[in-house]
Amino acid sequence: MELTWRLREDFDLEGWAVRAGFASGGRLKRACVNVLGRSLRALERALAAEVVRYYLCAEDKVLRQVACGSDSARVARARWAYNESEDPPTEPFLDEWSKAEELARDWLEKMRAAFG
Repeated sequence: MELTWRLREDFDLEGWAVRAGFASGGRLKRACVNVLGRSLRALERALAAEVVRYYLCAEDKVLRQVACGSDSARVARARWAYNESEDPPTEPFLDEWSKAEELARDWLEKMRAAFG
């Protein structure tokens, strides 16, 4: 996954492991497997996937807000992108943000606190 690769470009595993209280990067990796049952790389990928999921949800929310606006070319494009219609969206909204509000409120609140 390119996102995790980009994160690793300037990442100093040894320094980060020492700051986290481990003697070395190898010990941190072993602790991840022993305690969490997943490799550090798998944890990185899972974190990246959660961040991407959050921003896709947020994108749906913003697109819906624009699509609910007054008529303009921008609003018409947003309406078509949101629900393939020229009509403004109506409740119940069937986007990822609304789904997260209904089914994963705790996750959404944690992600919103972390990423805004």
